[in-house]
Amino acid sequence: MRKLLGIFIMMLLFACTPTDENEIPTLSVDLHSSAVSLEDLFSKVEIIPLETSDSCLLVSIDKIVNVDGLLYIFDGRRPALYVFDEKGAFVRQISRWGDGPGDHLLISDFMVDKNQQTIGLLSPNGYMGIYDLCGKFIRQDVLPVKPNYYAVAPLDMDRWVFWSCVREDEDGITIVEKDSLNTVSGFWRNDRILDMGSLNPFYEYNDNVYFTTAYQNIVYKLTEKGIHPVYCWDFGKDGIDDEMLQKYLSIENEGKRNDELIKDLSDGTLPFCMKYHRENDIYYYVSLQKGLGTANKNINVFYRKQDGSTFVFERLAEKLSINPLLFTEDYIVSKLNFDDYTYLRPFLSEQDYSKLLLREEDDNPSLVKYYFRKGRK
Repeated sequence: MRKLLGIFIMMLLFACTPTDENEIPTLSVDLHSSAVSLEDLFSKVEIIPLETSDSCLLVSIDKIVNVDGLLYIFDGRRPALYVFDEKGAFVRQISRWGDGPGDHLLISDFMVDKNQQTIGLLSPNGYMGIYDLCGKFIRQDVLPVKPNYYAVAPLDMDRWVFWSCVREDEDGITIVEKDSLNTVSGFWRNDRILDMGSLNPFYEYNDNVYFTTAYQNIVYKLTEKGIHPVYCWDFGKDGIDDEMLQKYLSIENEGKRNDELIKDLSDGTLPFCMKYHRENDIYYYVSLQKGLGTANKNINVFYRKQDGSTFVFERLAEKLSINPLLFTEDYIVSKLNFDDYTYLRPFLSEQDYSKLLLREEDDNPSLVKYYFRKGRK
């Protein structure tokens, strides 16, 4: 049975050139591309030093959403949702740790439902706290029973979509009606050890929600009726092929399967893990994680839609590292590493650079906003 399942998964994940009405574009990428300069992609740079106070001490930044000029920043290690303005001034915290009304014990993800003008804080234990955009608690929704809930996105006017990392005999994707909280549909049955490589499988673009996992090549659009392939990555001989994944699917014991996958990712036998995808009118984007722990390298891949040009880099030629936590039509926002301050100096005004010099390592991090260069360079 597992062998048959493995064959089915391989057909699903690596069929990059469907035919007829299911034909989708293949994005061919050479992962050994030449150096990429900041000006190849971006036209200008701004910094956002996040205010530090006893009311907002961030441990990590896992997700950013911009709503009406405010940055909603999710710290998954605390966990907490903080709101800052576009200059970095602290505005408010939404919800607090605890077990009272509107409090939380765990948060795995959050969403902003712009149709309903609400925020949802998702607990992996199967409920979601609903707040207005100012942080006022509205209600707590109990979700359909699942072993876990890791990710959420607003699918349309009437439905939310959730992702759970479950065994292959259960639906990983669940569509839920907002008002009744009933399950509308469910799909995506896959090996959960492979799916656990990325806990951020959704992204939103042009009012649609897209879905991917860590070791597949196809990106899907979600509707209430299922998943629909829209494009496919092709990294050639440097990518992940069906033989690599079949090796793990042939291991019956989940623990051993997980151990083998981690070992291979650590030593480079498995070339990378796809951490997350993004998209706007100019680019397709994917972040590739090579290795684990201190050996972890983040490879950025930008694929320009207009002409198929690719930009692949761990760091820009100016030695700047990026990690697009917010990806919009006009810019990306990345966490600014303390060690990158010097490299950013040539692109900042004296006033902005002086702000960085006043920062200390235990302050809240600064963000850096890179504005996309429009048109061909």
